[in-house]
Amino acid sequence: MLSEKELKELMLNTIRQSMDKAASRNVDIKQLQKMSTLELLGVMHDMAADPQSGIIDQNSVADTGCHNADEDTEWEDYFGGCSRMECMPAIEVKKYTLRIKLRGISPSIWRKIEVPSSIKLTSLANIILVAMGWQGTHLHQFAKAGRPRELYPTAEKPDEEDSLWFSNTRRHWGGDYTIAHLLKAAKDKVLFEYDFGDSWEHDVALSKVDDYADGEQPRVRLVSGKRACPPEDCGGVWGYYELCEAIQHPYSARAKELKGWLGYKFDPEEFWLEDTQEEVDGFNPEAEQ
Repeated sequence: MLSEKELKELMLNTIRQSMDKAASRNVDIKQLQKMSTLELLGVMHDMAADPQSGIIDQNSVADTGCHNADEDTEWEDYFGGCSRMECMPAIEVKKYTLRIKLRGISPSIWRKIEVPSSIKLTSLANIILVAMGWQGTHLHQFAKAGRPRELYPTAEKPDEEDSLWFSNTRRHWGGDYTIAHLLKAAKDKVLFEYDFGDSWEHDVALSKVDDYADGEQPRVRLVSGKRACPPEDCGGVWGYYELCEAIQHPYSARAKELKGWLGYKFDPEEFWLEDTQEEVDGFNPEAEQ
């Protein structure tokens, strides 16, 4: 039986394939990724009814948030819906300022976020993906160097026997740990890996640790950032550099080929801070009200 993650990825890929065959490509995959599984099923139904149009009504997609199904809907209970920040009980919760930087790229692509120290690694992974600009359609994990190397998968819960195959690696479900388990003092670092094919590696560094003010509620916040996230499935660091080189010559055959593959004009310097802050803010509990 497919997991929720596998099912959503399958549906997104099916939608992409339908869009490739359609005459129009008016689709926002990032917006689709924010939708619940049930809403994606509805999109697939619409695409099946009119596969050549390739058009999704943006008025019906915008501001969907979580799927507002009736409380007695078993489907929504099964598929889960949108992600919200999840924390573990803690005697003392600190405000962590994290700086996330993508490895191997210069000038740097980075984001700075604030999170509670009690946030689960699974929730933090989703927040990092949104803050960076990834679609979240691939597996991801945190990795701590050492012997053995400690891995914390955050997209798919590992089987208990997984670690038996590699004596120098231990795997722990990220939903059972918080960022405070990995980072304790300023300048501590951990690796966050996304898409094991393209192999995007992010350094997650603890910049500072603060106390929450009296009455201040722990929440997640995107503070700042620079430069656009690389396009999904572009071939890792080397593919990204090839893309950046090609767009310096916009009338070349290679640039036109890559633009056709992307389906949009890519600007490596563009980062929409306010829009991304709004997306990240959606992880906070008050956003549900």
